[in-house]
Amino acid sequence: INIVNGGKIISHSPLSFIGTAEKPIKIYSSDKKGQGLLVLSEQKKSILKHVVFDHLRNPTHGSWGVTGAVTFYESPVDLQFVAVKNNACEDALNIVRAKFTMDQVSISNTQSDGFDGDYVQGTISNCQFDNLGNDAIDVSGSDLIIRNVTISNARDKGLSAGENSKMNIDTVEISNSEIAIAGKDLSIV
Repeated sequence: INIVNGGKIISHSPLSFIGTAEKPIKIYSSDKKGQGLLVLSEQKKSILKHVVFDHLRNPTHGSWGVTGAVTFYESPVDLQFVAVKNNACEDALNIVRAKFTMDQVSISNTQSDGFDGDYVQGTISNCQFDNLGNDAIDVSGSDLIIRNVTISNARDKGLSAGENSKMNIDTVEISNSEIAIAGKDLSIV
Protein backbone atom coordinates (compact mmCIF):
# COMPACT_ATOMS: atom_id res chain seq x y z
CA ILE A 1 0.00 0.00 0.00
CA ASN A 2 1.53 3.29 -1.13
CA ILE A 3 0.12 6.15 0.97
CA VAL A 4 0.65 9.48 -0.81
CA ASN A 5 -0.51 13.12 -0.70
CA GLY A 6 -1.00 13.11 3.08
CA GLY A 7 -3.29 10.06 3.06
CA LYS A 8 -3.67 7.85 6.11
CA ILE A 9 -5.25 4.58 7.22
CA ILE A 10 -7.66 4.75 10.17
CA SER A 11 -9.26 1.48 11.24
CA HIS A 12 -12.04 0.99 13.78
CA SER A 13 -11.58 -2.77 13.44
CA PRO A 14 -8.67 -5.04 14.33
CA LEU A 15 -6.18 -5.77 11.57
CA SER A 16 -5.01 -9.14 10.32
CA PHE A 17 -1.98 -8.33 8.16
CA ILE A 18 -0.23 -11.65 7.53
CA GLY A 19 2.58 -11.58 4.97
CA THR A 20 5.45 -14.00 4.46
CA ALA A 21 9.23 -13.65 4.65
CA GLU A 22 9.34 -13.84 0.85
CA LYS A 23 6.37 -11.50 0.32
CA PRO A 24 5.95 -9.13 3.26
CA ILE A 25 3.09 -6.65 3.33
CA LYS A 26 4.55 -3.19 2.62
CA ILE A 27 2.90 0.02 3.78
CA TYR A 28 4.99 2.97 2.64
CA SER A 29 4.94 6.48 1.24
CA SER A 30 6.82 7.06 -2.00
CA ASP A 31 6.39 10.85 -1.66
CA LYS A 32 7.19 10.73 2.11
CA LYS A 33 3.91 12.55 2.88
CA GLY A 34 1.86 9.48 3.87
CA GLN A 35 0.47 9.83 7.39
CA GLY A 36 0.62 6.21 8.46
CA LEU A 37 -1.75 3.99 10.41
CA LEU A 38 -4.09 4.48 13.38
CA VAL A 39 -6.05 1.53 14.83
CA LEU A 40 -8.97 2.17 17.19
CA SER A 41 -10.38 -1.34 17.57
CA GLU A 42 -12.20 -1.21 20.91
CA GLN A 43 -10.03 -3.84 22.64
CA LYS A 44 -10.10 -6.35 19.76
CA LYS A 45 -6.64 -7.77 18.95
CA SER A 46 -4.75 -7.05 15.73
CA ILE A 47 -2.15 -9.46 14.34
CA LEU A 48 0.70 -8.22 12.14
CA LYS A 49 3.22 -10.69 10.78
CA HIS A 50 5.85 -9.96 8.11
CA VAL A 51 4.88 -6.30 7.63
CA VAL A 52 7.11 -3.35 6.67
CA PHE A 53 6.21 0.29 7.44
CA ASP A 54 8.47 2.74 5.60
CA HIS A 55 8.69 6.56 5.27
CA LEU A 56 5.49 7.40 7.14
CA ARG A 57 4.39 10.36 9.26
CA ASN A 58 1.95 10.57 12.16
CA PRO A 59 -1.76 10.80 11.24
CA THR A 60 -3.40 14.19 11.76
CA HIS A 61 -6.79 15.55 10.80
CA GLY A 62 -8.03 19.04 11.50
CA SER A 63 -7.33 19.79 15.15
CA TRP A 64 -6.42 16.23 16.23
CA GLY A 65 -3.41 14.04 15.73
CA VAL A 66 -1.47 11.15 17.20
CA THR A 67 2.27 11.00 17.76
CA GLY A 68 3.06 7.65 16.11
CA ALA A 69 3.44 6.76 12.44
CA VAL A 70 1.97 3.40 13.49
CA THR A 71 -0.45 3.73 16.43
CA PHE A 72 -2.63 1.22 18.27
CA TYR A 73 -4.92 3.14 20.62
CA GLU A 74 -6.75 0.98 23.19
CA SER A 75 -6.20 -1.78 20.64
CA PRO A 76 -4.19 -4.88 21.63
CA VAL A 77 -1.71 -6.11 19.04
CA ASP A 78 0.74 -8.93 18.38
CA LEU A 79 3.64 -7.93 16.10
CA GLN A 80 6.01 -10.53 14.65
CA PHE A 81 8.65 -9.96 11.96
CA VAL A 82 7.63 -6.31 11.60
CA ALA A 83 9.93 -3.49 10.45
CA VAL A 84 9.22 0.19 11.11
CA LYS A 85 11.76 2.45 9.46
CA ASN A 86 12.55 5.89 8.07
CA ASN A 87 9.64 7.61 9.81
CA ALA A 88 9.34 11.37 10.39
CA CYS A 89 7.29 11.75 13.58
CA GLU A 90 7.54 11.76 17.36
CA ASP A 91 7.14 7.97 17.70
CA ALA A 92 7.75 5.34 15.02
CA LEU A 93 5.47 2.90 16.90
CA ASN A 94 3.05 4.04 19.62
CA ILE A 95 0.77 1.76 21.64
CA VAL A 96 -1.63 3.32 24.15
CA ARG A 97 -3.62 1.56 26.90
CA ALA A 98 -3.37 -1.94 25.47
CA LYS A 99 -1.66 -5.32 25.80
CA PHE A 100 0.88 -6.26 23.15
CA THR A 101 3.71 -8.55 22.11
CA MET A 102 6.62 -7.66 19.87
CA ASP A 103 8.82 -10.49 18.56
CA GLN A 104 11.45 -10.09 15.82
CA VAL A 105 10.55 -6.41 15.35
CA SER A 106 13.05 -3.95 13.91
CA ILE A 107 12.74 -0.17 14.36
CA SER A 108 15.33 2.01 12.63
CA ASN A 109 16.11 5.47 11.29
CA THR A 110 13.52 7.36 13.30
CA GLN A 111 13.18 11.10 13.76
CA SER A 112 12.49 10.70 17.50
CA ASP A 113 11.44 7.68 19.66
CA GLY A 114 11.43 4.14 18.28
CA PHE A 115 8.74 2.60 20.50
CA ASP A 116 6.58 4.65 22.86
CA GLY A 117 4.15 2.82 25.15
CA ASP A 118 1.65 4.64 27.34
CA TYR A 119 -0.11 2.57 30.03
CA VAL A 120 0.64 -0.71 28.26
CA GLN A 121 1.43 -4.25 29.30
CA GLY A 122 3.61 -6.33 27.03
CA THR A 123 6.68 -8.24 26.01
CA ILE A 124 9.43 -7.06 23.66
CA SER A 125 11.66 -9.97 22.62
CA ASN A 126 14.25 -10.65 19.95
CA CYS A 127 14.01 -7.08 18.64
CA GLN A 128 16.49 -4.58 17.20
CA PHE A 129 16.48 -0.78 17.49
CA ASP A 130 18.98 1.29 15.51
CA ASN A 131 19.64 4.93 14.65
CA LEU A 132 16.97 6.60 16.75
CA GLY A 133 16.54 10.35 17.04
CA ASN A 134 15.60 10.06 20.71
CA ASP A 135 14.75 7.00 22.90
CA ALA A 136 14.66 3.40 21.67
CA ILE A 137 12.00 2.20 24.15
CA ASP A 138 10.12 4.84 26.14
CA VAL A 139 7.22 3.88 28.43
CA SER A 140 4.95 5.61 30.93
CA GLY A 141 2.73 3.86 33.48
CA SER A 142 3.54 0.51 31.88
CA ASP A 143 4.55 -3.06 32.73
CA LEU A 144 7.12 -4.55 30.32
CA ILE A 145 9.27 -7.61 29.90
CA ILE A 146 12.22 -6.96 27.60
CA ARG A 147 14.51 -9.80 26.54
CA ASN A 148 17.09 -10.44 23.85
CA VAL A 149 17.01 -6.88 22.54
CA THR A 150 19.77 -4.94 20.77
CA ILE A 151 19.81 -1.14 20.82
CA SER A 152 22.37 0.98 18.99
CA ASN A 153 22.68 4.67 18.24
CA ALA A 154 19.87 6.02 20.42
CA ARG A 155 20.52 9.75 20.63
CA ASP A 156 18.92 9.93 24.09
CA LYS A 157 18.01 6.81 26.12
CA GLY A 158 18.15 3.16 25.18
CA LEU A 159 15.49 2.22 27.76
CA SER A 160 13.35 4.81 29.52
CA ALA A 161 10.82 3.86 32.22
CA GLY A 162 8.68 6.67 33.63
CA GLU A 163 5.54 7.38 35.60
CA ASN A 164 5.48 4.30 37.84
CA SER A 165 6.46 1.79 35.14
CA LYS A 166 7.85 -1.68 35.76
CA MET A 167 10.52 -2.87 33.34
CA ASN A 168 11.99 -6.38 33.64
CA ILE A 169 15.13 -6.62 31.48
CA ASP A 170 16.99 -9.78 30.43
CA THR A 171 19.84 -9.90 27.90
CA VAL A 172 19.74 -6.41 26.44
CA GLU A 173 22.74 -4.88 24.66
CA ILE A 174 22.88 -1.09 24.36
CA SER A 175 25.69 0.64 22.44
CA ASN A 176 26.52 4.11 21.15
CA SER A 177 23.64 5.71 23.04
CA GLU A 178 23.62 8.86 25.18
CA ILE A 179 22.07 7.11 28.23
CA ALA A 180 21.68 3.33 28.47
CA ILE A 181 18.84 3.00 31.02
CA ALA A 182 16.73 5.57 32.85
CA GLY A 183 14.19 4.81 35.56
CA LYS A 184 12.25 7.80 36.88
CA ASP A 185 8.98 8.84 38.51
CA LEU A 186 8.75 5.86 40.95
CA SER A 187 9.49 3.35 38.19
CA ILE A 188 11.17 0.00 38.89
CA VAL A 189 13.78 -1.32 36.46
